[in-house]
Amino acid sequence: MSFLYNTINAFRIDSLVRKKRFKQVLFLSLIQLTVYQFSLSQTVTLIEISGQVTDQEKKTPLSDVSVLIKGTVTGTTTNSNGSFVLRTKTKLPFTLVFSSIGSNSRNWK
Repeated sequence: MSFLYNTINAFRIDSLVRKKRFKQVLFLSLIQLTVYQFSLSQTVTLIEISGQVTDQEKKTPLSDVSVLIKGTVTGTTTNSNGSFVLRTKTKLPFTLVFSSIGSNSRNWK
């Protein structure tokens, strides 16, 4: 009787170990899949656009001008020197929209 009891307990322990091992393998596989997906998403080219916004007549730099990619929420503003740097994963071609309080917005392709 004790032989049968030990065999049943060994089977239960073996089953529990297998379930635990299966969960570990599944968890590690999901982590690998997530890392793989993340690495694929990083292959998109990052475009950097920089420039300076100036007053057309006075040729002075304009600060606090909004620079947006038309149809998106991606954008930036110019600093005190009128300079801006815009980084995006949006595919070319796209239109930049320059706007400032008290003036009309301008589009630039």
